[in-house]
Amino acid sequence: MREGLTHPIPPQPRVKPLIILHERHFYNERTLPWQDTQIIQRWRSAGILYTTPKQMNDDWFWLYASVLSTTANSSSIIISNDQMRDHHFQMLSMKHFLKWRERHWVNFEFFDRDYRTRPTFDFPTPYSIRMQPLDGHWFFPVRPRHSATIDVN
Repeated sequence: MREGLTHPIPPQPRVKPLIILHERHFYNERTLPWQDTQIIQRWRSAGILYTTPKQMNDDWFWLYASVLSTTANSSSIIISNDQMRDHHFQMLSMKHFLKWRERHWVNFEFFDRDYRTRPTFDFPTPYSIRMQPLDGHWFFPVRPRHSATIDVN
């Protein structure tokens, strides 16, 4: 069983997360457990929660924020399990969008439903997974035989 991060995230002193959720997730906020309400209140107080308005697709909000943040800081990442399949078809430059996604998109997974379980993150590789021409030669990425994870506990 895999646990923890696939690699540590270096501290970013002047960077804070942005959580973007659709307004529908807060319709029944009064029925949420007390602990969840406290977390939401902390996010709001810290200014890191943005709720998108009714009748608007929240995906476009976090996509815009993600692309904008990576232009300001190239080491910015987006943590989402959304595959963005339905969005890259609507982009003006699919090729550039797919390259951007390859470099900045991080998936996560929980291996069980225990509240103490930490997520495992699947970070982009430090190298491109695409074949590339350079000085008249072609370079092909090779998948390692096994990959290791690092636990940050």
